[in-house]
Parts: sequence; C-alpha cells; structure tokens
Amino acid sequence: MQDASFKTTRWENDIDSMRQVVNAGFCTCEIGLASGTESSQGQLESGTLGEVGAFRYTGTGTQRATRAADHIAADGDDYYVLYLPHAAQFEMHQDGRDMRIGPGMYAFVSTSRPFDGFEEPLHNRHAFSSTHLSIPAARLRERVPFIDDLCNVAQ
Repeated sequence: MQDASFKTTRWENDIDSMRQVVNAGFCTCEIGLASGTESSQGQLESGTLGEVGAFRYTGTGTQRATRAADHIAADGDDYYVLYLPHAAQFEMHQDGRDMRIGPGMYAFVSTSRPFDGFEEPLHNRHAFSSTHLSIPAARLRERVPFIDDLCNVAQ
C-alpha cells in the first residue's frame, strides 16, 4: 500500500472558507453554523488511501451540513461516508431516518441522496474531533450489496 500524503486546511470564523474546505474534502453541500453558534474554527486533514478518502476533522461550535437534490445533480458524487466520532456527536437525517451517534459508534451516510445533519462537541467540551472515510459506492456495493439498509443507522 502506498503512503498517503495529507493536506491540512484551517479556518476561523469564516463560513466561506469552511464551506470550501468541507466541499473539497467531502461532497458539495451547504455548510453553516447551527442556530446559537456564534463562532467557529476548525481544521481538516485530508488525503487518500487508494480509492478511499480519509479525513480528520476538528473544530469548535456546532456545524451544519445540508446536501440537497441540486447539489447531487451538480456533482453526481456517489460515495458512502463512514463517520467515526472521537470527541463529537453527529445527528443526521436521511431517507426518513434520524440518527445520533457519539464516540464508540459509527454510521454510513450516502452522498447520492439528500441529507441534513450537524456535528458538535461532546457535553462540557470546547472542540469536537472525528474521522471520516469516503468510500466509492460502487466498490462498497460489490462487497456489501445491502449497504443502503445500513445508511443513517447508528452502529
């Protein structure tokens, strides 16, 4: 296996920079701060391991992401994102399913269907951190044909 070269990008209180970082690293979506969050800073370390995108995401505040039908039509991304929170909680809504996960749990989300969710620090913590793997959908479906049944289900 070849070594991955990782790139680190940071932002501070700049929604446009945050949007560019997240859209370049994951998939096209609307990025913002959840209601009640006044400021945010963060860092995204990103790279590839073969066909898999690997990301370590750290930040402050509660950050929201929404992927709508027009985002899907514009970029055609078809990946499954595996969310692995370390010091974070995720809440995600997709396909009529709502889920919330924290450390020790994981969940898959499909980029080929709309979603809405947020990531926030654990209670009594200032910052969050998580790892995300972006796996090509066709490759994962070859090995796990029922993967869509596992999407947006806390594991």
